[in-house]
Amino acid sequence: MTARRVAWGLLVAFLCLGIAVATGLGGWQFIIKSRPAPEPVADRAAARQQVIDVVRANLPTVMSYTPAISEADLGSRTALLTGKFLTDYQDTMRKSVIPQARQTHITSTATVVRAGVDSLSEDTAQVLAFVNTTATTGDQPPTQSQNTVLIGLTNVHGSWLMDSFDRKGTP
Repeated sequence: MTARRVAWGLLVAFLCLGIAVATGLGGWQFIIKSRPAPEPVADRAAARQQVIDVVRANLPTVMSYTPAISEADLGSRTALLTGKFLTDYQDTMRKSVIPQARQTHITSTATVVRAGVDSLSEDTAQVLAFVNTTATTGDQPPTQSQNTVLIGLTNVHGSWLMDSFDRKGTP
């Protein structure tokens, strides 16, 4: 056997090996890429409805108040909140809203008219809510207002808690 013949044999062997490796990698990639991707949380109707239900149930509680509001009421409300929004809410309620409600006999009632999911992942959500608010001061006739609010939610140990509140103005 000549050196030239050995070189050609090695070249053919390496080419066959290269083709086999390329075919194997291609097949492996085809199998991996043809698997269906997991469904995003935002595409699950039940997950979207769950965060909307949380906002519909909890936002009126957080936004409504009467002159008779107590620390116990505040405690039950803060159980619905988390993060910086929790401390900001407590400060605002204690320093401004509760004293003003008691002094001027303001009753404010909020209702969520519509709500929709802006974004949703396993542990965070943004829900846009359209809220009607009725406020009564003493024996004055009630005043009504409409607000658009973007509510941020965080999933804490399986419970959705409000972590931000951003008024977007009137619709």
